[in-house]
Amino acid sequence: MPLTFLNPALLFGLLGAAVPVIIHFLSRRRARRVAFSDLRFLRAAEAQQARRRGIQRWLLLCLRVLIIGCLALAAARPHWGGLPGSGGRAVLFLLDASASMQAQQPDGQTRFASAVALAGEMIQSLPGDATVHTVLTGATVGPLFATWLPAGPGARDALHAAAVTDGPGDLGLALRAAARLVREAPVRPVEVVILSDLQAAPHPELADAAAELAAAGARVLIRRLGDGIPGGAVVDVALPGRALRAGEMTEIRAVVRPERADQPFWLELDGRRVAEAAAPAPAEPGGLVTISFPLTVPGPGVWTGWVGKEPDRLPIDDARPFVLDVPARLHALLVHGSDRDDLGRGGWRYLSRALDPAGDGRGLWRVRSLAADSVSLDDLRGADLVALVDAGRLGRQLGGDLRDWVIGGGGLLVVYGDPTQADDLRESVLPLLDLPRQAEWQARPAEQAEGVRLVDAGHPLLADLGESALAALRNARWRRFFVVAEGPARVLLAGETGAPLLLEGELAAGRWTLLPFHLRRDATDVMLNPLFLPLVQRLAARLAAGRELQTLLEVGAAPLLRLPPDRLRLRPGETAARLEVLTPPDGRAQPVELTWQQATPVLAAPPAERAGLYVFRAAADTLGVVAVGVPAAESEPTVLAPEELSARLRQYGLPRVLDLGETGAAGLARVLSGRDLARWFLALALALLACELWLGRRVRAAAARA
Repeated sequence: MPLTFLNPALLFGLLGAAVPVIIHFLSRRRARRVAFSDLRFLRAAEAQQARRRGIQRWLLLCLRVLIIGCLALAAARPHWGGLPGSGGRAVLFLLDASASMQAQQPDGQTRFASAVALAGEMIQSLPGDATVHTVLTGATVGPLFATWLPAGPGARDALHAAAVTDGPGDLGLALRAAARLVREAPVRPVEVVILSDLQAAPHPELADAAAELAAAGARVLIRRLGDGIPGGAVVDVALPGRALRAGEMTEIRAVVRPERADQPFWLELDGRRVAEAAAPAPAEPGGLVTISFPLTVPGPGVWTGWVGKEPDRLPIDDARPFVLDVPARLHALLVHGSDRDDLGRGGWRYLSRALDPAGDGRGLWRVRSLAADSVSLDDLRGADLVALVDAGRLGRQLGGDLRDWVIGGGGLLVVYGDPTQADDLRESVLPLLDLPRQAEWQARPAEQAEGVRLVDAGHPLLADLGESALAALRNARWRRFFVVAEGPARVLLAGETGAPLLLEGELAAGRWTLLPFHLRRDATDVMLNPLFLPLVQRLAARLAAGRELQTLLEVGAAPLLRLPPDRLRLRPGETAARLEVLTPPDGRAQPVELTWQQATPVLAAPPAERAGLYVFRAAADTLGVVAVGVPAAESEPTVLAPEELSARLRQYGLPRVLDLGETGAAGLARVLSGRDLARWFLALALALLACELWLGRRVRAAAARA
């Protein structure tokens, strides 16, 4: 550990140690000559006394030099260890305000409350000329104080404004914010004190933060609170991922971290517990398992729910919200080319009958068909599903509107199998889906028709159909189809030669599915297959669920609500009064921003700091609900060891990183100033002075006798 001095200028006092040496040589006694008869015995005695007096004088000289040196060192305030600093101290406290800091400690306090109290004690322990600042890292990252404050009661009391959030703790982002404040500090270097549980979460900006701190002149001190996340958690909730029909049976899945085998978890819907499930023991301690809750879909409407368990020492992750949207009616728009017979261009009437088997529009789907040259933007806005069936070349206006509609959360089904429209498929439809412009027409005799191969039988579209249903699907045959390049898409069904027959993908918030064949008997007999109707129903329900899937967010993200234009009854450029969101946990109203994305109204709330249900309203009218959960990483049971974090920061270029261990405010003071050696040098000077006085008295007495 280094030896440092608080007043290094006073070390010039060591030059005073030369004064006794100068006096010693200037005051040497000169020998006198005295006549005497016989000098043998006197010379022997004189030689012995001279040697003794010489040793004593040199000892006195050393004692006097040491006394002056010790006094000079004591005045310079030597410290063993510590972090050297001059002109006052600057200390920046980084308080972890993430969700995991809400874990309760054995004393009943949360980790965050302990961190705030410890920061206050540390501020009080700093010298009077010190200045302090504070950075909070949670759902948002930023300074707690407006500027650097003098250490004392004012800065300590200002810590009471700090509040814990349900958001993630990004140490890298927080240290980069700290580096900006370090550059504004009144003195250098600056001590950055991290008060955190060091949750083992990804910190992608840690390397850049360490480099910025080193360049700004900072030294890092780490004080970890807690040693892991206690108890279990509900990590994620997975909805069916398709539009639901009232009265049907479905299931909601949850990824959980159980504390024990067969631990019960419950499913709550609109304040009523409707199902329970026991979680099996994970493969390893602290591992994750998936459980399922059977559910009879309730009536049409927006239903709010929770998956939870009994609370433990970290209750914030013991329940996770979700929103279940059960539509009363879904609208499908079939866009097709000019009809040639009763089956419609590309066989679009097969598709219409599969969506609405009764043909009366009273089921879940209401189907409307339009020729491609008569479709407008208003037609797209009111649709939950758009199907392009051999619609020919899409005009620039329709193609752009359709792509914007999908990006905004729409579901698009593309059915193209007319060989005369090969160029239209390559030049306008495939680019719309971000697929390569490759489409090769295949036509085969009936005896060489291809069967189907299930590329992904576990996909939600095909899962739970049963082996008999899948066997029936394998009996379908294809004679005419386009061979397209899959590109970034996923292939669910393929022909026996590997040609994709059903592809799916995403465009931002929306989904699309491509069938590179038309629905006519000269191309395939899949329309006559008993699985055709349920498969189309599943496919359409999956495509129509794009907007619902956007409601599953985590704290730190901004809750967004995309609305059908007719729900808000506004057009771009118009405004609405009293648009607000009710935020958990107390339902406090906050204003929201109305924006338009691809002609779709979007309500944007401020970034979420709490988990729960965010209710968007226009005056007293509820527009929608968004569920926000605790980030999964905040439930991770492992934490970083301080020495592991120290090693990373040093590796990234920050040379001085210290671990405060379990110390409190006194420990910080010791680390900053080290061990004060001034009193020991002063005591040593006094002891040496006593020795000098005693030895000097003896030397003077001996000289008097001589």
